This record gives sequence, C-alpha cells and structure tokens, in this order.
Amino acid sequence: MRKQADERKHTWDVDFPELIPDSPVVYQVIPAEGFEMEGHQFRAVEVGHTDTDDTTVLHAPSIDLVVAGDVACNGVHQ
Repeated sequence: MRKQADERKHTWDVDFPELIPDSPVVYQVIPAEGFEMEGHQFRAVEVGHTDTDDTTVLHAPSIDLVVAGDVACNGVHQ
C-alpha cells in the first residue's frame, strides 16, 4: 500500500493534477486470528499475486462471504 501511495505522484497526480485529494496510507494489521464485526468472524487470506504482489482477500465463512476486489476479476477489463 505504501509503495503504491508513494508512486501516485508519478502517475495519478500527473494525469489528474490537483483533482485527487491527499490520501495518506492509514491501516491496521489484521491479527492472524482475524477480527469480529457484527457478530461475524473475518479472516485475511493471502492469495499471492493478482493485479499486484501480496494480494489478500477477507473471508467471513459464517455468511459465505469473500471480499475479493480485483482478485475476482483478474485479467478482465472493467
């Protein structure tokens, strides 16, 4: 995340000068046992390389949910 945020000045800020507000990288590391939200356990799952290196998804097995983002559409034009 930090690498991509630092590179933004060479890509997004060049193409869209002064149109994108500052976006500092703010995060918390997800514990190995995951976290609970609204009574459901979420766990980060490392899935390797997709559109970037070291990609993860969130899995909530109690509700059959995977929050996948680009993992689900890798190689497909949006």
